[in-house]
Amino acid sequence: MLRFLPKYLLALVGCGFLFSVGWLRARHRYLIYQIAVHFGYPASRGTRELPPTAISRVLPGAFAPSLLELDPAEGNVTTLELAVLAESVRRTRPAALFEIGTFDGRTTLNLAANAPATAHIHTLDLPASQLTSTRFDLDRGENQFVEKESSGRRFAGTPWAANITQHLGDSATFDFTPFAQGIDWFFIDGSHAYEYVLSDTARALGTLRASGGVIFWHDYQPDWPGVIRALNELRRTEPRLAGLVHLEGTSLAYCEISPLRP
Repeated sequence: MLRFLPKYLLALVGCGFLFSVGWLRARHRYLIYQIAVHFGYPASRGTRELPPTAISRVLPGAFAPSLLELDPAEGNVTTLELAVLAESVRRTRPAALFEIGTFDGRTTLNLAANAPATAHIHTLDLPASQLTSTRFDLDRGENQFVEKESSGRRFAGTPWAANITQHLGDSATFDFTPFAQGIDWFFIDGSHAYEYVLSDTARALGTLRASGGVIFWHDYQPDWPGVIRALNELRRTEPRLAGLVHLEGTSLAYCEISPLRP
């Protein structure tokens, strides 16, 4: 009982923050949603249909990723999600990776730090100059992640920057042709609007090698109903995504893409 007391006190103080000003952040609203559901509140902002799957089913055994820039900013993946992504890269050893949604480059940096030294990471971000000319409407609240001084500041000037190419543009109009069947590992964390998730997923499938690959999606959670709707639909309608799952304890969705049949 005494060993539990510090955890109880920390949680008590945390709840004071969570229910006063903490709810203004999307990741904190997700925690409040989980608490509400635990006590019987119905899931009313989009029902997650992807099979919940333990992280250990996808990545069994001990984790040993190198994690950098652990302090998260609003819009970053959680530390657990960062560890999952980095560990996946460490184990699969992809030669070429692609990320949609650079933001501050925290995830990009960790992908590069855990990939083989000869691997290359391509990361695409929407510049503020194109905010009013996107093919599809962004989801509400996403402008704040676009209106920034620069993309990828967390990997700029690091030893891994040479292994990263920063691309700028709208993912719905960006030319993915040079990457056709040339990517091993893909992370989708761009706009959370339904149309963009569908479009980005189609682009990702078109870039994976004929031998298959891995795709992760971020924010499969109630605060982003467009992501939920799109991924639920894709699992039902896209044969190559029949194995799409939701990793328990995270907002990550995951699918290992099988090789193309000749």
